[in-house]
Amino acid sequence: MNRLSYPQKFTLIGFLLAIPLTLVMYLRISEINSRVDLAQKEIYGNQYLRPLRQLREHIPKLQRLNYQGLNANLSNPESPVNLEAKIDANFQSLANTRQLGKILVAGDKFNKIYQNWQNFKLRRRQWS
Repeated sequence: MNRLSYPQKFTLIGFLLAIPLTLVMYLRISEINSRVDLAQKEIYGNQYLRPLRQLREHIPKLQRLNYQGLNANLSNPESPVNLEAKIDANFQSLANTRQLGKILVAGDKFNKIYQNWQNFKLRRRQWS
């Protein structure tokens, strides 16, 4: 250390102090970026869940209408055709947000739910 001149010593000390500072700044920026990404995914999730929430409201109503013929005490002002149209509209709005499903890794689940809905509609028309 005695062989170095003052400018060399200050440069060395500055460099040794800059290394941890650089590391801390890098970690801080990466943490901020990960929080921003998480917030963006929360926004996408909110947009994706809106039609799903409506599906969750309409499907039990349709199930109740299907069993209304078995129980005369149940009364519902909506028709099954109207509810099916609402459910189809919800699936259409979900299909419009299909890219969000890819970002949120929910595309396979949507396809499975949609296939079940299509199978239900086909089998329901075959019921007597």
